Amino acid sequence: MKCPKCNKKVKNIGKFCEHCGEEINKLIKREEKKVETGLGVISKKLKIPTYIWVPVLLLIILLVILIPTKAKNYTVEILYEDTEYYYEKEPFNVQEPYERQEAYQTTETYYDQVPIQKTKVNDAGEGKYYPSCSGSCQCTRYNWYGNCIQCTCQYTEYQSIAKERPVTKYKTVTDYREVTKYQDVQKSRQVMRTRNEQRTTHVNWIFKFEVPWSLDLG
Repeated sequence: MKCPKCNKKVKNIGKFCEHCGEEINKLIKREEKKVETGLGVISKKLKIPTYIWVPVLLLIILLVILIPTKAKNYTVEILYEDTEYYYEKEPFNVQEPYERQEAYQTTETYYDQVPIQKTKVNDAGEGKYYPSCSGSCQCTRYNWYGNCIQCTCQYTEYQSIAKERPVTKYKTVTDYREVTKYQDVQKSRQVMRTRNEQRTTHVNWIFKFEVPWSLDLG
């Protein structure tokens, strides 16, 4: 058995402990008494004052209410910089062909009706004569008897004669002129845009206020 006082093993059961010298029977009776009233002793030792356990209980309840969280998704609008492409009309010069009428000097051949004086001799023939020469005709020969045997006539005849004269003519020529045209040119610029992003925060599982920690209840 063990000594109830020094808790050492007693080999020889006697009246006194061989280690501490305490009376064994007295100690055994004292321990039996404690065992009989053990519950009372334990209850007295474990009894906690009200001013301690009430705050502790309240603290535990408060922690149970405040500490657990729930995940809450929300949308936030994010401002970001982006490159925007657009088209703008820009002028540029180009040589454009066109046709125009250009004057030039040259010579032109034309025909003119020119009057020419001609003479026609009309003979009466052998043994014959003209009683008289009419119009613009005159007797230019007579026989031995004084009769007119030849009439010479003057008349005007028109003849076409080629002549040249200076004239102004026009020809079509191709020329070039500078014109301004417009073309679409792609450009870029920096613009500010917004986009929606889904984010997650943690809120109290009862009162829904945001908390900086995470202890989600499933």
